[in-house]
Amino acid sequence: MQNALTVDVEDYFHVAAFARQIDPATWDQFPLRVERNTHRLLELFAGRGVRATFFVLGWVAERCPNLVRAIAEQGHELSLIHISQSSERWSECWRCAPTCGPRPWTATSARMC
Repeated sequence: MQNALTVDVEDYFHVAAFARQIDPATWDQFPLRVERNTHRLLELFAGRGVRATFFVLGWVAERCPNLVRAIAEQGHELSLIHISQSSERWSECWRCAPTCGPRPWTATSARMC
């Protein structure tokens, strides 16, 4: 039996439930939990030989490029969604190979999914 697993990589203040309370322009004011929590998932997955698709919010990728790199280097599929609230909103996702380099969300190093 083959299983499918996806992970949304975003922080607690990114969720739609807070859209009316938290302006995206203020996101930089909140402490990030996403790196620690995602690294914990990566450890758990590695311990069981699990591979997943990680859907990383572009805002997170811009601020945590080493996290994006770690996900890809551990052999997981990587999809980046909505580059940021201020840049062009690329629809759907961009996939990146583990060798994508330091800025995997740029068009020059990624391919459309």
